[in-house]
Amino acid sequence: MDIVLEAPVGNKVGFLRQRKFCCSPRFELLDAHDRPIFDIQGPCCCKMIQCPCGCTGDVDLDIIDSKSKEKVGAYTKQWSGVVKEWFTKADNFSVQFPMDLDVNLKAALIAGFFLIEVMFFDYNGGGN
Repeated sequence: MDIVLEAPVGNKVGFLRQRKFCCSPRFELLDAHDRPIFDIQGPCCCKMIQCPCGCTGDVDLDIIDSKSKEKVGAYTKQWSGVVKEWFTKADNFSVQFPMDLDVNLKAALIAGFFLIEVMFFDYNGGGN
């Protein structure tokens, strides 16, 4: 599945492509010219499910440079504790990427993050 990322609407800044995966989510971020820029790799799906008992911690999805294969950033869902996680709809996230990255690729990473957030963290568990 490919999603076109636009910022603002009508100005294509990239694509987010979901790659087939068995246990851990994988995505490829492509620039506006369909060239691979980053691979986004998550942990095992079991770790992405937030347990209400408080036994979980932060969940990181690594942002990896497609050419060098080095980690250059991360999407992180920050664990906020049992009470906040179970009884509120509030979540804390962070996105890390290189400071010198092109502004269009920064926009594409942030836009892609919202899609990943909805796909993997926006669920109706517990009081949410």
